[in-house]
Amino acid sequence: MSLRTQIADDIRKVILNADDAAETITYTPASGSAKSIKAVVLRGDVRDEAADDGIQKAQRADVHVSTDATTGVSAPSIRDTVTFDGLAWAVDSWRGGDAGMLTLHVVRFDLIEKSDRGHRLRR
Repeated sequence: MSLRTQIADDIRKVILNADDAAETITYTPASGSAKSIKAVVLRGDVRDEAADDGIQKAQRADVHVSTDATTGVSAPSIRDTVTFDGLAWAVDSWRGGDAGMLTLHVVRFDLIEKSDRGHRLRR
């Protein structure tokens, strides 16, 4: 067994083990069908950010997945989505991929205050 094969096997058996840190998420490519995969999700901070039409709540997370085409994500795209905790998240960027793991940076925005012609409407 090559080192690359051993690393891929360790990722599947250890890091992406649902009995430990991993959970099942839904990955939906922009041009394809949704699939359930194992991932380690590191939920980030939640902040209020100014937007063109008001204030929005921005939530960010890092999603660690395998680069295996069947059990993970081999070719991510900015238009892809990830669903966990019952919420859809947009893929914002990603890094890695050469060692059998990929980190998807995902983001979710919810409008909490809308500005309209000099008026602020609280949601």
